[in-house]
Amino acid sequence: MRKIKKTIFLDWVCIFLIIMSGPVRVLFNVIPGYSCNIIIFLLYTSALFIWISQVKRRLLQNEECKFLSGVAALMLFLMAVRTIKFDFLPSGSVYARYAWYLYYVPQTLAVLWMFFAVLYIGKPYHYQLERKWRILYIPAFILISGIMTNDFHQLAFRFPDGIQNWGMEYTRGFLYILAIGWIVIFCAMILVITFSRCAFSQNRRKIWIPMIPLGIGGVYTIIYILSPKGAFFLHYTKMAEVICFIFPAFMECLILARLLPSNDSYMDLWQVSSAGGGLMDFEGNIFYSSVEMSASKEGADYNCKKKKPFFYLTKQDNIKKSRSQRRVGILVQRYFGYFEN
Repeated sequence: MRKIKKTIFLDWVCIFLIIMSGPVRVLFNVIPGYSCNIIIFLLYTSALFIWISQVKRRLLQNEECKFLSGVAALMLFLMAVRTIKFDFLPSGSVYARYAWYLYYVPQTLAVLWMFFAVLYIGKPYHYQLERKWRILYIPAFILISGIMTNDFHQLAFRFPDGIQNWGMEYTRGFLYILAIGWIVIFCAMILVITFSRCAFSQNRRKIWIPMIPLGIGGVYTIIYILSPKGAFFLHYTKMAEVICFIFPAFMECLILARLLPSNDSYMDLWQVSSAGGGLMDFEGNIFYSSVEMSASKEGADYNCKKKKPFFYLTKQDNIKKSRSQRRVGILVQRYFGYFEN
């Protein structure tokens, strides 16, 4: 329970840091000669580091952690490019334009890595992603190449007043629609996979939780494209910042809804379990146990000094299964393993 409270508290810290970027922008807009972008970058960087540290602590699969760490790194790259574009590159220059094109590199790859992460749901610990999924890198790089070479074909963005005046007015083309469609399709596939692979029906009912950040992002994107005059929150936060919030928030909501398995709820698991078991560390300290195990004298008197991270299936023949890299020990009736807290 302490871990769950810590997770929720740190999630609120991240949300607070993200929300603070709005008042910072409004404040600095009325102070001439000062830029808010570096402060906003630091706020988002702090939030991303807090989030990924929590992801590494909670997720069961190493490969899931690697992909989501990559997502956080891509979001950090996006914020860095945005900060450089506005604070260190001449406004309206060719360098600023290519920095703008670079926005679509992290957002295209991030949603793909999010999809790869959920493919590990329900798979063994040492599962490796099938090579067939790597084919998805081909359309991703084609899409990225198309946007990065927009100056030559203007299929992503068209500039009616000439490319020299690209910052004044532009219209969105076919490649831009594909970039948005790419994100929508993969987010939908992530929801389908997490829903279909969820083993508990009560968790499936929480599918609405990860839809909240997606809904926020969808509404913002529609208003951003239509660009109605006087929409205050378009000046309160920018598209790159919204992306850096929506993608991690979407994955975090999947974890909180138990659609993406995590190790935050061992206590709840054993409290409702009818099995006589629990979890213990290498020193023999029992952290969690079922009611049946807590009432068992044999459970309390068991010799816990072997300190080897093996699973013991039977008490009689002491059959040893393979070593668990995560050192998760499951105590079933009289059979003890070990858990490293």
